[in-house]
Amino acid sequence: MKSTAWGSIAVALMIVAAIPAISYGAETEEQQPPPIERYIQIAERAHQRLTAYIDTHEHDQDSEQRCEDIELLIEGAKEAHAAGDVEAAIAKTKEAMKMLKGCMTSLDMQLPPAAVDAIKDRYERVSHHLSMLTSALERLEEQGIEAPLIDAHVRVARSSFKASLIHLKAQRPFIAQQMLNVCERSLDTAHDMLEDRVRDSLLPERLHHFLNTVPERLQAAHDIIDEARSEGIDTGDAESLLAQLKVRLYRAREAHQEGREAASLAILRESMESAAKLGHELDELRQRMAS
Repeated sequence: MKSTAWGSIAVALMIVAAIPAISYGAETEEQQPPPIERYIQIAERAHQRLTAYIDTHEHDQDSEQRCEDIELLIEGAKEAHAAGDVEAAIAKTKEAMKMLKGCMTSLDMQLPPAAVDAIKDRYERVSHHLSMLTSALERLEEQGIEAPLIDAHVRVARSSFKASLIHLKAQRPFIAQQMLNVCERSLDTAHDMLEDRVRDSLLPERLHHFLNTVPERLQAAHDIIDEARSEGIDTGDAESLLAQLKVRLYRAREAHQEGREAASLAILRESMESAAKLGHELDELRQRMAS
């Protein structure tokens, strides 16, 4: 029995088609909400972080009560905004932000020295992560790969990191800690997006390699079927699957040659089931020829 290159086609197809779908258009920032709505969202996120902190750390009763009062103000601002009363929404949001600042200042006084030291210990790790992502972005730019959304997250991380240092120096450790949390979340998001972007940038090369080997892989499948047929084995199912797969793979190759990588990848994904079934049929034929 002839040795073949078919054995790897199903696996190779799975590897190529497993790459996430790519947006080949320019990345765009998410549409920003109107100013008052944005300020309400900022207050709401700050309140959520404050609540999460209070729920997991020791605090005085006054902080808990103020946190509840802030929540009522934010809900009131949202209701006023929904009703079209912008002036009331602004007033409630300002009051909520003022109370948030006061509550954070109070918590600054309550943080033990050990907690402050823990914040300082995080700076070196975060600084290293920020430096690595900045360098990685610069390498992408050198290769002509634009990633404005990733860059935006890195810029948020950088400004939050600087703000955290300023607040810690001003003896506002609680606020410094919250800003450092924002920095770390932005870095984690940027890191994940960067990994996806780098993987996506490799897609054309992977597609090119896989699709260039399609004729050889299909010929290998033909050889197995021809050999099985010559031994009187029924090859109808395998031939039908091979015919379907051949049409799809050549369509994918044509799309790739025209520079339509996204379309080529979509066709390959559609071909995975047929490739798996054909692989199973070819294994069956091999076993029957070997018996």
